[in-house]
Amino acid sequence: MSSRWWPSPCGCENTVDLANGQREVLPEVAEGCDLLVATGVPAVVGGARSIAEKLGIPWIHVTFQQLILPSPYRAPQTYPGQEYPSDVTDIPTLWKLHDQYLNTLLGEAINTNRDALGRQHADDVVDGLVECCHCGGAREWPACGVDARMGRPVRC
Repeated sequence: MSSRWWPSPCGCENTVDLANGQREVLPEVAEGCDLLVATGVPAVVGGARSIAEKLGIPWIHVTFQQLILPSPYRAPQTYPGQEYPSDVTDIPTLWKLHDQYLNTLLGEAINTNRDALGRQHADDVVDGLVECCHCGGAREWPACGVDARMGRPVRC
């Protein structure tokens, strides 16, 4: 599978461009910052995480919608070109298939970016983007109204 992505408003048509774009802009902007806040499509977040690690500053992934956050209550969204087998309806299995797809789609782009920054390869780039959702940590900040671990509405 290639690392192509759907066309975006920024003119970036593949994940390598998106991840590398973070490397071109963020080091100078984030220098001296106490925290890097990342949002957007997974390749952008992955690129931002790599920059934060390189600079030695903490990072937070903020999302304004729950569809990318793992949930035992709903199936994951599909991306262009992605389909789930019609006979698979088990939600945890669908999330595993989702993660495999995104690792294939994003792995090259994010790891190319990490190589250029002298960072260690990420074997599972998806887990690195939403790691707190899997372990109950506090690195993922969903917008008000969504419990990141459950995908359920909450009161703020």
